[in-house]
Amino acid sequence: MSIRPICCNYGCEKPVACITGRINDPAPRWRVSCGHCHNARGGRGSYAKGVTPFVTGICSNKDGHLGFTCWTDFDKMPKDYKGRTEIDHKDGNPNHNDVSNLDELCQSCHRYKGQLNGDHNGWKATSRKHYK
Repeated sequence: MSIRPICCNYGCEKPVACITGRINDPAPRWRVSCGHCHNARGGRGSYAKGVTPFVTGICSNKDGHLGFTCWTDFDKMPKDYKGRTEIDHKDGNPNHNDVSNLDELCQSCHRYKGQLNGDHNGWKATSRKHYK
């Protein structure tokens, strides 16, 4: 059984929720946040007192730390658009939910980073398809 990580949101100490499988399965796939924070991010509730969301709604690659600069124009994007950013696992391992391994990216940067690194390449040993 895999170790259940803690929510990525600052100030939240709850264990994360499952995306696929069940908590007691040998290899469930974990969300990066607990169920309460997941619902709050989706607008179905609010964050608990003292919890600051990891997600800001702005791509962290504006500084070009991935080797290319983000080209998404967030000024033209509606503020209430829920798909503004996604959480990326820097090492490509979807089970490694440490905050140090997470990066907030826009959809374009997330996909381009995955393409460059082969995160979804089933032939590459470090592909997310090999992590169970």
